[in-house]
Amino acid sequence: MRLAVALVFALSATAVAAPAADAANYILHFQGRSQSGWKTDANGARMTLANTSGTTWINKTFTFNGNARIVSTETDSTTNTNSVNYAIRTFCGTGTGNTCIIHAYSTGCARAKKAIDNIRNGVGGSANTLSGLLYLEGSGCADGGTDLAEISTGKWTGWLAKLLGQQEAVDKDLTRSSMRTTFSYIHDQVGVNFWRVDGYLDVCKKLAGLFKICGGSYIAGTDDGVVPWASSGGYSASTSRTSMCSVSSADEKDTSKNVSNKYPKHRTDTYYISCGGASLADGASWDHFGVPDVVEAIVEADIRDGSALYAHWTWSDASGEAVCTSSTNCDNAFFNTNNNDFGTKYADGYATGASNVDAYTSQTYGTTGSTTSCAGRCGTNPGGSYCSCSASSSTKCGDYTAQKCAYVNQ
Repeated sequence: MRLAVALVFALSATAVAAPAADAANYILHFQGRSQSGWKTDANGARMTLANTSGTTWINKTFTFNGNARIVSTETDSTTNTNSVNYAIRTFCGTGTGNTCIIHAYSTGCARAKKAIDNIRNGVGGSANTLSGLLYLEGSGCADGGTDLAEISTGKWTGWLAKLLGQQEAVDKDLTRSSMRTTFSYIHDQVGVNFWRVDGYLDVCKKLAGLFKICGGSYIAGTDDGVVPWASSGGYSASTSRTSMCSVSSADEKDTSKNVSNKYPKHRTDTYYISCGGASLADGASWDHFGVPDVVEAIVEADIRDGSALYAHWTWSDASGEAVCTSSTNCDNAFFNTNNNDFGTKYADGYATGASNVDAYTSQTYGTTGSTTSCAGRCGTNPGGSYCSCSASSSTKCGDYTAQKCAYVNQ
């Protein structure tokens, strides 16, 4: 329904311009921090692209360094064919005859908004009204900043981030102060609706098998384990939030006006998710690494004017559990669930996580009755004939690799 309305306006706006001979419909994908492209796991299952078969839509992905500063050639170049600026000008620009939808993920939301601001205002090139841009869908948007970036770059905590390999150049731009002050000008130039989606599951990481840190513990308000809802919900202030909606679901859908307390045109996509950050169809939610697939399904449903499939990847681990030491005290293995539709059908499986976030796999605890078979048991080895997932252990089972134990709590 949203797409149909947007197309009417787009066609009206472009009717006066002579469309290019190869004018087409595009879906642009802009990745986030620690990514050089719209990546998938080894099975091609994570961060999938919307299924465009049988439609007139074409997916476009781009290769740029997601760790680079927001002000960089990755964002601003008008000649680098992989830069966000070049991509938006080329595939969404007035005079091209094209129409486009943008899916921006995490830091990609800030890059897209910075590029759009430059393009509309003629910074770094000729001004362009981008009449082909229908709307944006954002997943886990970090364009309002995150508390974690302040930890990563802080005077007293930055050393810890470096030690853990968790500090990148772009983190200096992703603090709440930087995103809302230094880059305050990018938030009011989008010009089209920027629909936002996020979940509420945490992201945890076990370090050296000794202790666990969870991103949500360091973030004010509700979050997806990496980004607070004050950011991903499009709010104009960094005040902690416990709802993705400023007033109500209906208020977010009311495109006749801006949503109160949010940046212009920023609104939660309550056509698909609740104000509480869960799927309207099945109540499922996601963490920061699972939400891009959900938005791809939303885009797919839009271009098909119907339903779509999504993979319900979850990359977090329950907090407060100790390392596996007994049948009653065992840290659960990382876990993922594939939801193959917007209903309630689930199938447990295995997938590789994002950088520095471990995957989930099946796990049971107890003696296997054998010193050469894991028998599906994964967990830190307490001795005897238990299955070990500790890289330093000398008692790993013979089928350690086949059971994918190495991906549990490392």
